[in-house]
Amino acid sequence: MKKRIFKPIIFIFISIIIISLTKFAYNINKLDNLAKSRAGIIQYFVTNIDKYKREFEKMGYESKIEYKKGNEYNSDYEILILSNKSRSFTFYRGLESINTKVANKTYVNLKKSWRNSNNNLPLYYDDNSYRVEVTLLSPEYQGEHQYDPYNEYKINFEDFLIIWDGEMEDDYKIKKYISAQELRKLLNDGKELEDNLVKLYDERNK
Repeated sequence: MKKRIFKPIIFIFISIIIISLTKFAYNINKLDNLAKSRAGIIQYFVTNIDKYKREFEKMGYESKIEYKKGNEYNSDYEILILSNKSRSFTFYRGLESINTKVANKTYVNLKKSWRNSNNNLPLYYDDNSYRVEVTLLSPEYQGEHQYDPYNEYKINFEDFLIIWDGEMEDDYKIKKYISAQELRKLLNDGKELEDNLVKLYDERNK
């Protein structure tokens, strides 16, 4: 009797695992396809930058193309940078990084952490294990034996995803200049800008 009960339980358990793995693989594949699609759209703007400079200016941004040298794993590539007086957004596979001025000669930079297992995912990817790297660049911390305050967060910018002896201290230094709420808004602004690029592409390529 016990064996008869045990077999269905094992079957149900295995089925749940298979379904969960299938859903996970489907979602990752979907996000990878999204990244490839966004990379193609950004490459379109890189190639046709002169045609779209005025469009970008109407959106409130100056535009430029920057060449990046590859390495043994990646070939050379070009990125699109949209910027105004206070901040800049970098695009390659969609939104890659954001840089914002928070005080005189002081900036905060957001970018994908190299520790992420899949950096094809968007900077704003909402997952408990996905890391956004935040760095404070300030003359206040440029002296001898000092370093740029740095942390890796979930996208709520409150929970740490790297634990070391200085995460609390660096969090304090960063949050003196920009709050978690302001970081979330900045990230959302970057997402909206990426969405606007996609809309512009779709309108011109119907």
